[in-house]
Amino acid sequence: MRSIFAAALLLVISTTGALGQCSETDRKALEAFDHGWTEANARGDRVYLENVYADDYTRTSFTGPANKNEIIEAAVKSAARDKANPQNAAKVTADHFIIACTASTATITHRSVVTTMENGRQQTFYSRGVHFLEKRGGRWQVVSLANHPLDDSTNLLLIDEEWNEAGRTRDASWFERNLTDDFTFVNAQNGALQTKADWLAGIKNSTLNLDSIESSELKTRVESDLGLLTGVVHVKGHDGQGQSINYNLRFTMTFVKRDGRWLASAAHVTRIQ
Repeated sequence: MRSIFAAALLLVISTTGALGQCSETDRKALEAFDHGWTEANARGDRVYLENVYADDYTRTSFTGPANKNEIIEAAVKSAARDKANPQNAAKVTADHFIIACTASTATITHRSVVTTMENGRQQTFYSRGVHFLEKRGGRWQVVSLANHPLDDSTNLLLIDEEWNEAGRTRDASWFERNLTDDFTFVNAQNGALQTKADWLAGIKNSTLNLDSIESSELKTRVESDLGLLTGVVHVKGHDGQGQSINYNLRFTMTFVKRDGRWLASAAHVTRIQ
């Protein structure tokens, strides 16, 4: 799963050079910087944004604000529109970060999720952002950035990564949000057909203590608003009696796109001996 941002990561490596200089502490600080930047954009905080962008900030596309003053002014105006029309305000969140840095340069890559209201319905849009930073006067500043829409196949791979983590941590709320109401699951042990309610109850009542759930051999197919993901998942951990578990399952998941969001509608797994 870690390879889904392969192209972006190659860009990160070529831009920042020595990846070994970027410690976990550095990465956490840069992720916090990015979240603070997003929040400042949402509230139209001109003073905060003045410190985020370098004076020589330049755009990397043919459209959009071309320099520091223009991009800050655009953010301030957008925030003012959202405050005047809060029911239609866009909400932006960032996740799935890949961060690399040296002592004076950094590249942040992440997924951006934008939710808006259109005709009384929530719509979701996904993009990938790549931000280039330099340390100036002891603080990080953005010198350039690029954004483009995130393709559907990559979104399905990201959902698989989130599914595994939600399963490992028994996060029923994630499944509540990301399964369709008519979701069905074919149980690998006895072939029984389970509903969404059955699945959520199984997550909440599980006594498994899982160390890892990792996917491999992933393949995606997308046709219009239907998506298919196949692969193998490796599960390691302990059951409720403390006995070790270590097995592989081959799976198929079917997705439907509703209001811009991919939701899992069916899943089937088979134990691999």
